[in-house]
Amino acid sequence: SLWSNLSGIPTWVDLDSLRAAGIDRNQLIGLAMVKSVTLGSLIDQLGASLGLQTVLHDNRYMELVAPTAAIEDYLPQDLPLAEQALDASESPAAPEPSPDPSEPQAESTAESTAESTEASPESDPIEDTSAAEGELTETGSVEPVVWKIEQGKLLRPQTASGGAVDLQIWSSAVHLLEGWRHAAGLPAALANFDPALHSARLVAPSEVQGLDFVLQQVQAEARPRAQVVPSICQAAGLQAWMDWPALSSLGWGPNATALVLTNERPLRRALADYASNFSLVVAVLDSQSLWITSNHTYRTSPRLYVVPSQGESAEAWASRLRPLTPAAANGLGVGQVVVIPSPDGQFMLVRCCPMQVEFQ
Repeated sequence: SLWSNLSGIPTWVDLDSLRAAGIDRNQLIGLAMVKSVTLGSLIDQLGASLGLQTVLHDNRYMELVAPTAAIEDYLPQDLPLAEQALDASESPAAPEPSPDPSEPQAESTAESTAESTEASPESDPIEDTSAAEGELTETGSVEPVVWKIEQGKLLRPQTASGGAVDLQIWSSAVHLLEGWRHAAGLPAALANFDPALHSARLVAPSEVQGLDFVLQQVQAEARPRAQVVPSICQAAGLQAWMDWPALSSLGWGPNATALVLTNERPLRRALADYASNFSLVVAVLDSQSLWITSNHTYRTSPRLYVVPSQGESAEAWASRLRPLTPAAANGLGVGQVVVIPSPDGQFMLVRCCPMQVEFQ
């Protein structure tokens, strides 16, 4: 957001690629002081400090994304499955496609090999397993994605013809399974496991203490939104991830100005003014991070979570999480919250949208 404000170019970070490459989105960075610098070299310096590369979209937006090579190096070729996950008949299947990859569906065979297919992801948040969908080929046909479990290990998936699969699909499976292990108190399978990066918790707004922080800033005149929103969130100890392509579709560019009362008001109320005036969604990524986007992007960006069952059924959880229902697989109409109990019944593997900050 700082860069978007300084340059006038809406710039955002591909958070899924950061997670897939093992990069902490909340880490702090520093830039060297220079007397003069071009916009191009400055954004390259900003990306390089995190090991990211810059991608230009339609000469309108800039994106910072983790290189494919970094993701390849970080993700394992296979992942040992926890004992309670080895009951293939109850392995979780990530339901419909959408912006984040998902979790494989497995079926037992005499050779202890399981295969299933999964749809390819659209972007940040999660995917579905469907025999009718997979990787798009050059001819326009869709090739199924094959999952295999051999000797207690989930192998990196391939297409039916042995081709490579979008790394975000595998990343999603790895993070879900490692998050499940962590929630169950089991040792991590990844040598470089970091609970902050691999958490699959569904974080509630009540856990984001910064939302109740009382702001002291005085905004005497209208200021660019790319200045104001990140600034007031930072004052409350939070990171605001602005989804500029989605926001721009609502006429909410980084340099457009707005005057919002901030002095002696909780952050929640200041954000409510923006959200109500511009139909924005403020979603919770973790206890430190808010994702500000459009309702369409929010609904087409479900994620996978591991939720303690608390003795309730999958049906009860699906009903409770109904407000987080994503869009259908094609992005049109209403999909469904998918809840699958773990074999031991202690957890629910859930596919839904992240929780929203409610302003009522």
